[in-house]
Amino acid sequence: MLTGTFNITIYQGQSWCEDLYVQDSNGSPVNLSGLTISGIIKQGYGVSGHLSFMDYEIVAANTGHLHLSLSATGTASMPATQGVYSVRAFSGESFFDEYLKGYINIYPDVFSIG
Repeated sequence: MLTGTFNITIYQGQSWCEDLYVQDSNGSPVNLSGLTISGIIKQGYGVSGHLSFMDYEIVAANTGHLHLSLSATGTASMPATQGVYSVRAFSGESFFDEYLKGYINIYPDVFSIG
């Protein structure tokens, strides 16, 4: 997946993962060396607090390759909703860039009881 806007669908109690290749406006890979990544999921724009944070791994910093994930335990605790998310990079305490954003559709597990 390339950077930009992308809507995600997940199911409560199931893990989710996606590989992201961060590119600049010219299509060249962004070097992620020295950056901290933050992926946050919220109930909506302008809403305080968060539903969850995405786990991440920088697979290859020089090629802009990120691996994003949510554990089954993490998705199980999220409410069924349409929320929003953003994946951003920080250099130290300073905002660096936003790589991916969109809506996240969280559906109940079809086999859940209750």
